[in-house]
Amino acid sequence: MDASERGQLLNCLADLVERGHVYLASLETLNNGKPFQWHGKTIPWMVSISASPSMGLLACGQITPWNFPSVMQGWKLAPALATGNTVVMKLAEQTPLSALYLASLIKEVGFPPGVVNIITGYGPTAGAAIAHHMDMDRVAFTGSTEGHEALVFNTGQRCGAGSRTFIEESIYDEFLERTVEKAKQRRVGNALELDTHQGPQVDREQCERVLGYIQLGQKEGAKLLCGGEHTVFGGVQDDRRISREETFRPVQPPFKLKKTEEVIGRANSTRCGSAAAVFTQDLDKAMCFTQALQAGAVWVNAYNIVPCLTPFGGFRNLATGGWGEPGEDGLKAYTEVKTVTIKVPQKNSEEQLPGRPWNFRPESSVCLLLVSQLHSPTDGGESKSARA
Repeated sequence: MDASERGQLLNCLADLVERGHVYLASLETLNNGKPFQWHGKTIPWMVSISASPSMGLLACGQITPWNFPSVMQGWKLAPALATGNTVVMKLAEQTPLSALYLASLIKEVGFPPGVVNIITGYGPTAGAAIAHHMDMDRVAFTGSTEGHEALVFNTGQRCGAGSRTFIEESIYDEFLERTVEKAKQRRVGNALELDTHQGPQVDREQCERVLGYIQLGQKEGAKLLCGGEHTVFGGVQDDRRISREETFRPVQPPFKLKKTEEVIGRANSTRCGSAAAVFTQDLDKAMCFTQALQAGAVWVNAYNIVPCLTPFGGFRNLATGGWGEPGEDGLKAYTEVKTVTIKVPQKNSEEQLPGRPWNFRPESSVCLLLVSQLHSPTDGGESKSARA
């Protein structure tokens, strides 16, 4: 199937997603409790792709998380299919509904059988089977740092949630007061109701985990200013677990900042570097921070702006190996690079090199260097340079 045919199928799939967007949004809300009102800001972007002449022909394993089921499915499927690969995708066991619905749309569009294979199951079994299978040329994984090592929006359940906020000392008390006031005003309820700000956590295990971190924060000496739903702590130290660990929770511990110069070291002290933001009226200061902050996405005077034509990666335990989803870098991740160098013989040459079956003059020969992005060899998925 050539690139134009793949493009037509992806565009048809995008049309079907738009046709069923209300149903898909409802499934997402039932999946993980994300308020229904947010879906208009995420789902229309789901299958955005950019054109590329690259070729793939790889077998790709993909493992998606539960916090953004449809978005993550689109980010992974679109570049893999656009570059001509086949996919085996394992869904998060907590949130399979919307992804399985998209699977039915893929079948309706007319993708060839076997190109997209979507399965359900648990990480230690189904996920591990994909990650360790010898025929997988690529494995794209988005999930917990613990899962990777083995291999407040969205109800606080996002890798880029602003869980640590550094505030200059001169405005710290006022900021804390306003934050608590805002947190108390947010409505927790049925995620299908449009006036709901926060729905339920994805499952009981995650809910108990969040409550456990709130209790831990109190034991570590932090002051609980409001909580149980949207939680705000005061007096949190940088070395406490609630300050350093990725928990996907609607919990905010603001930190007092005595000197602006110290914020970079404190912000970069965590092992997770997904996203950061700087709010300031000083553009020079903002540009300095954007260069120094070790995060895959840095926003200035804004938060959670994720265009689908730019990469979204991470640092340290959230690193993506030099590429991020989506964007052009995401497309490159699903291709291989092969260099082919050809020495062209000259039929009427008078000189022959030892061991060569043809005569040619080296000074008059033509060397063609062809660099293309092609499929990987069938030797267990390892990439090698082919030279002839």
